[in-house]
Amino acid sequence: MMQDNGNFLLLNSLSKIIWQSFDSPTDTILPGQILNMGHMLFSNANGTEDYSTGQYKLEVQKSDGNIVISAFPYSDPGYWYTSTTSNTSVRLIYLQQHITAFIYTVIGTHNIFNMATEVPNPVQNYYHRATINDRGNF
Repeated sequence: MMQDNGNFLLLNSLSKIIWQSFDSPTDTILPGQILNMGHMLFSNANGTEDYSTGQYKLEVQKSDGNIVISAFPYSDPGYWYTSTTSNTSVRLIYLQQHITAFIYTVIGTHNIFNMATEVPNPVQNYYHRATINDRGNF
């Protein structure tokens, strides 16, 4: 079953969710999706020609909650990061409300880092997604 927000669900015979696409992100997150600590997005290998795992990843680090974009699979410390270290409950949230959209990092219920500053308004006139591309841009 496909939900209106783009989350694809597989249900058992009792209509219980056994798998959902929002729990297994690849290179894209959609409004309503959350990346918890330890989750990653991987770029594709070559734009629209090769969708295998590419050379970049965005990670909400499980060890400290820092959100890092780095070269993959190398031991790159990251070329972009949020400096949200020493935290134990960080989440990257893509939230779309009636007139605007936000990508932000939270600890509990406190917004600690805004990742998007300019979003076309009103959001209902646009289809929104956030992708790490084959050049490492998010």
